[in-house]
Amino acid sequence: MAATIIPVGTPRNDSERLAIAYLRDHLPAQYTIIHNIELTQEKEKFEVDLIVLAPHGVYVVDVKGVHGLVDIYGPKWYPEGREPFTSPLIRGRLNAKLLKALLTDSYPARLEMRRIYVAAVVLLTANDAQIEDHNGKDSDDIVPLKKSAIYLQSKATIPSGWATDIRSLLSPIQAAIVGKARKPPLIYRDWHVDEKLGGDQHYTEYRARHTFIGKRGTARLRIYHVDPYQDITARQQELKIISNAFRTIGQIPGHPNILNIRDFFASEDGSYFVLVTEDAQGQALRQYIKKASLALTFDQKLRIMRDVLTALGHAHSYQVIHRNMMPDAIIVSPDGHARLSSFEYARANNGSTSSIGREIVDAIDQTYQAPECYGEPSAASASSDLFSAGLVFYELLTGETAFNSPT
Repeated sequence: MAATIIPVGTPRNDSERLAIAYLRDHLPAQYTIIHNIELTQEKEKFEVDLIVLAPHGVYVVDVKGVHGLVDIYGPKWYPEGREPFTSPLIRGRLNAKLLKALLTDSYPARLEMRRIYVAAVVLLTANDAQIEDHNGKDSDDIVPLKKSAIYLQSKATIPSGWATDIRSLLSPIQAAIVGKARKPPLIYRDWHVDEKLGGDQHYTEYRARHTFIGKRGTARLRIYHVDPYQDITARQQELKIISNAFRTIGQIPGHPNILNIRDFFASEDGSYFVLVTEDAQGQALRQYIKKASLALTFDQKLRIMRDVLTALGHAHSYQVIHRNMMPDAIIVSPDGHARLSSFEYARANNGSTSSIGREIVDAIDQTYQAPECYGEPSAASASSDLFSAGLVFYELLTGETAFNSPT
């Protein structure tokens, strides 16, 4: 017999449909697959593609239809020919912890629930998908579709010290999940979600298409879930940080070397905010620096440097300071032109966005910061942006970072 399927929401794309059908047909009858759900634990909402209940553990599965080679450097995935995105395992591991807390909170008297292991897994459905994990932090939790059934049936995925026989708990586990599950939204205003990319504890990122334009109008959405009941001061400060990119870019007229931010809006109930950015064709500059197969000629490097400086000059002329220059903030298109992105932590010198400096210290990549801005983003200026650009250009030309550490 096949595994049991419990549909809560609707699969977003062919990759999710393929994964559900494959696992249904290749896992034994004692397995249960709950798919496309939204859960809430301690006011935090989280979405899950699949939850697989196995006789030895619980798996939170994120389905990825990415094609070709994906290089992984630290917390970022760099798919071939596309913009990088935050590793889905960062959000996946957090979701696994939230799900474990939901289960133990649902049955506080059942101490055996604490010994259940909840694992985060990324399942790759494309036959040509390849992973090169340069830091070795993600690869153990990534599995191709054709090996997924074997992976999910192996007790070797459960670390020592955790229970490996939870058959007696599967029924209450399923009841707790299904009882609190909701169908996640597939449409945010006029944007229909096609694919979940990644995220962290602050946001979840999607690729989406416009309802009326279709695939010709694709964009990337960042969904920031917030507490609609927090006090007004905390809510206003949170909104100021989340909306920063839209407000600063809104002060800059369009430019061919700056990635466009299309829209920013809130849900009707105030529980989340949506930042809509252009879905650019191309790869992050970091890929061209790291991969010998993408090596650039000297003239190509000069073109990228000119494009970046042109973009910075345009932003600075409208008193917008980028504050987070790094190779990931530069997207190189297939024709070799560069576009500046990642204005999430930018500052407009009119003062309207200068009050988030303290809150973004840990979010900014300190490797490329000017000395006066190290730990002090509010000290950023046009000069510090140029210093950061110089560090990026040094790495572009030599293949090495200019300094061994930020200090």
